[in-house]
Amino acid sequence: MRYVSNPLYLLGAIILLQVGLNPDPTFWYGVLFLIFIAYVQNVSYSLQSRAGTRSSNAFHAFTAILASLVYFVTFRYLYQGQMPLMLLATYIFATVFGSLHGNIVSRRIEKYIGSQTEAPKNQPQLMRFWPSMIVLIIALVLQVMFVSSVLSPWMIAGLAFLTLTDNFAFAVLRLARSSDNYWFHGFAALLQAGAKFLGLAIMFNYEMSWALFLPTTTGGGDGKFDRTILRKRYFGSY
Repeated sequence: MRYVSNPLYLLGAIILLQVGLNPDPTFWYGVLFLIFIAYVQNVSYSLQSRAGTRSSNAFHAFTAILASLVYFVTFRYLYQGQMPLMLLATYIFATVFGSLHGNIVSRRIEKYIGSQTEAPKNQPQLMRFWPSMIVLIIALVLQVMFVSSVLSPWMIAGLAFLTLTDNFAFAVLRLARSSDNYWFHGFAALLQAGAKFLGLAIMFNYEMSWALFLPTTTGGGDGKFDRTILRKRYFGSY
């Protein structure tokens, strides 16, 4: 019963069955790549979540860029039509496996670099990790000035702003879900969905060009906004 109750064994059996019934090397490559990218995606998300409450700005910058890179690569792969529905079990398997190991990997890295838990916070992440943002903004300006691209400077700035708005709205929406104000919840959901939709529309319109990577990374480089600060400063008892 111990093995039957673990969904990873069932998902793993489905993946092995699919691989056995599909001797095409292209399919095998897709399975291996998807397992790798989904696993790294969830580990990087866990790393970024923990890094937001740690004292190391370098650790936060590394995890933010890693999470953004994996997110971007995944969407490029999806946009190119290389994720058929039959790989759903593979994606779920790697997602669950990565989620289970994310905190373990993060704790080992924190111990190795000596990163400590942040003292009680009195500033949002955007202000506490400003060195990371400065580096990303400088890189973005250099891209606009020296890298030839089909994107206009205004489009690059707009995409960065939409990603920043998406992050802010995500934090606000999580607060709204614990309140009884339906207008507040509806506005937060509309803001988050609108920013996400417009950002993805731009990325798909430009065929997930690598020129889009820095704008999305800069806009999301601060991590998720601190809900405690938002609650105390802007939303009172919510």
